[in-house]
Amino acid sequence: MPNLELLSMLSPHGIDPLKPWGGIPSITQMDVASMLSGCSDCQTSLLLAKYAHDDKARDKLTRKWHEKAMSHGEKDQDRFIVMYDAVLIEYLGGDVCEYCDGISEVYIKPSGARLTLNEIITLDGVLNLVDGKVEPCGRCTGGRKAWSYRKIARLMQIERLSPNWIRRVEDLRGELRELERGAVANMKPFD
Repeated sequence: MPNLELLSMLSPHGIDPLKPWGGIPSITQMDVASMLSGCSDCQTSLLLAKYAHDDKARDKLTRKWHEKAMSHGEKDQDRFIVMYDAVLIEYLGGDVCEYCDGISEVYIKPSGARLTLNEIITLDGVLNLVDGKVEPCGRCTGGRKAWSYRKIARLMQIERLSPNWIRRVEDLRGELRELERGAVANMKPFD
């Protein structure tokens, strides 16, 4: 089973792909621990915070994130930490993209019309893409809408982000995406 499907099993709202719709999920804490055994401590915290909504993992990740922010030695440390927090909060639980319904892919009919997730899943949970194609969403990052620079600036209590601050925000977003990509690549297969 691909690692991205394994991640969906960590979500409290996820579907057990090994069983038909309904029923009791069969994944145990030992299964999760086994799947994540190849990940670093930071990668494990990111996956558990984002997909399992684990508060302890989120707190641990936040502490590591703050340590990283403090290591830069910025003169405006408080704003720097607020920026780090804003990017992390956005990444872990930002707004779900309305265009792709939070799955980061769009299903397109040959006519060019977009299909919703409900239109392509049959009652037995099978994707029905007979004549359609799958494309990356393009309007979001990983199924979630990125916060605007204006929103991040308001949190930092400044009027607007300078090009330097915007570059830093984008670098942090990229670091989190890379951390998650590495975590997915390091996950062990589910037996």
